Amino acid sequence: MEAQFVVSSPGRADFLNTHQDYKGLPVVPAAINLRLYISANLSNGNRFNVKSIDLEEHNEPSTDSFK
Repeated sequence: MEAQFVVSSPGRADFLNTHQDYKGLPVVPAAINLRLYISANLSNGNRFNVKSIDLEEHNEPSTDSFK
């Protein structure tokens, strides 16, 4: 099945702390030669499938756990 949605995000390394930026504090980020890719399809149920190709891990959480 071909994915309906595919998104990608560039990787970065933070030299001060990984929680600085969303707290509005100074950061020293650097771009790295890695990317995160996510593909998705719509589903009729309340569960979704999360699979890591690189780590060979699989999980199927429920949307009921979202707040």
